[in-house]
Amino acid sequence: AIAVEQRLMICADCDGMIEVWSRQPHTLLTWFASTRTKRQTNSQVLTKGQGSLLALARSQDFILTAHKGGLSGDEGLIRLWDLGSIEHSIGSASFGGSSNRSMISLLSSFVSFKSIANPKHAKDCYNTAFFLKGVIERLLPCSVKVIKTAPAHMPVVFARIPATQPNRPTVVMYGHYDVVDVNPQRGLWDTDPFEMEGRDGYYYGRGTTDNKGPIMAAIHALYELIEEGKADASTTCRLTSECPVNVILVYEGAQETDSAGLVESCLEVKEWFSSLDPTNSTILISNTYWLGDRVPCLVYGLRGLVQFTIELSGPSHDLHSGIDGGIIQEPMVDLMKLLGSLTDDAGCVQVEGFFDGIRTLGPEEQEMFEDLHRDFDCGKYVESRGVAQLSPSLQDAGPTDILQRRWCQPSLTIHGIQSSVFEMSLIPHKVSAQVSARIVADQDAASMVDAVQSHLFHTFSKLQTANELNIHVTRMVDSWRGDFKNKFYCAAQEAIRSIWKQDPLYIQEGGTMNNPLSKVLPGVPTLHLPIGQASDRAHLSNERIRWENLVKGKHVFKEFLKNLEAQCYDEYSCMLSCNGVVPCELNGLTPSSRCESLKESALTLDD
Repeated sequence: AIAVEQRLMICADCDGMIEVWSRQPHTLLTWFASTRTKRQTNSQVLTKGQGSLLALARSQDFILTAHKGGLSGDEGLIRLWDLGSIEHSIGSASFGGSSNRSMISLLSSFVSFKSIANPKHAKDCYNTAFFLKGVIERLLPCSVKVIKTAPAHMPVVFARIPATQPNRPTVVMYGHYDVVDVNPQRGLWDTDPFEMEGRDGYYYGRGTTDNKGPIMAAIHALYELIEEGKADASTTCRLTSECPVNVILVYEGAQETDSAGLVESCLEVKEWFSSLDPTNSTILISNTYWLGDRVPCLVYGLRGLVQFTIELSGPSHDLHSGIDGGIIQEPMVDLMKLLGSLTDDAGCVQVEGFFDGIRTLGPEEQEMFEDLHRDFDCGKYVESRGVAQLSPSLQDAGPTDILQRRWCQPSLTIHGIQSSVFEMSLIPHKVSAQVSARIVADQDAASMVDAVQSHLFHTFSKLQTANELNIHVTRMVDSWRGDFKNKFYCAAQEAIRSIWKQDPLYIQEGGTMNNPLSKVLPGVPTLHLPIGQASDRAHLSNERIRWENLVKGKHVFKEFLKNLEAQCYDEYSCMLSCNGVVPCELNGLTPSSRCESLKESALTLDD
């Protein structure tokens, strides 16, 4: 059955599939529309190949379908399908000067997709990618592509918005639409994690802060910026009547699982990236968080990560502890000795070479750390972690010492232990443990692997055991450090100052984030511009984002792009004022200071 209206064509087939197509252009917009009250049931109710479609009726907001079969052998089924999310994605782009209402409506629809980073949810991720494609196509004047390079890969959404002057800076805005699962936490959620709910100034739902909220804020920032450009096209102060800078959007669906397929997908649109100038481009990521809840931040450093699986094996099969206990060397006992050798009684790491190569902080960076007390309270930090006290070496430490330990020192963690047995009376023949080391700036992941493996094998050799030790490196990610003095950080700082009316904190993070785009765009600097608060609970139950942060985050993105345009305009004006002469002593100055120096040079030349 088919229902047609001015902008939509809705098709329902006997397999229980409902598809919504845009008539201009002819594009598949979405799949099974979800019910307004019970979003989680629809794709399970209408299973492919079950039942037959009897009738379809279309109203302004809903589709009503009548089926025979399709639900646990029932003879009949009538289902109501909510088209609200579809209407939001293709509705009028006139938002009366502010896109806040559209942003929240679309975010609600975005959150309703169970785009969990898991092969079992491949269909959900596919649908999410095409939903996002429809949103971008409707709001932005750009080319959009959805690329999937292998059956096991999740689709990647690409969009390109060229500036009218191609020599403008290029901003590659990266994000991810996949989310972590909620199954272990479902009982801890106050509301349905895939039904976004607003209360007390926050929006709750899986993906609201990681990373669907920032994606919607960025898209609507671009929408408003382009609309403003159209309105200001007749003025002489604007360089472009559309987008002030070149923008490439890259939204993937596998960030939570190491971004499989992203690099291959980027190669499919390599012509979009081939002309990028590393000195005039940046990768903008908003997938980190503030230090606290009050002061906006810019992130310029992330720790790296090396993960190991330590495996001990002995007998060919499990044994009974009552029969063989005390007779053999048990793998679990050897494993405990190995793990215990990694730290001393005070928790200090005992691996030789573990602290080699640590970057020494300069005076400017030390001063930045002293400023972090504006949004960091030691007592509240300890309380929020649910511990009685910190490590012995940090008992009387202040904010600077604690944060430098978190961000600028490597750390070692034992995550878990597995055994081949599940009964208390047995001796396992094989055991394993997961261990990770977080590395910091100027440390090398390969060197850390060598240090940890050498320590473990050396300790194991002294045990005089017949058991076998195997160490597997399961993941390696280098640390990252950005240039917080470059023009992109300067533009972001000015944007935050303009919107939040205060200077941002320059922070690092103890966590790790793989940036696969750095492989595609070598030499292009990365800018981490978070809009979420420290209490947003990413990956946890009751994930949320504050309404104020979402709206102001949108404006920060917009101001950032405007500032890049202004930098170009200032430099262009100054170049004219000094007849195109750029003194060599201007190298290394910020755009604003370069502009002033050029003016001074112009005066000198005139004299």
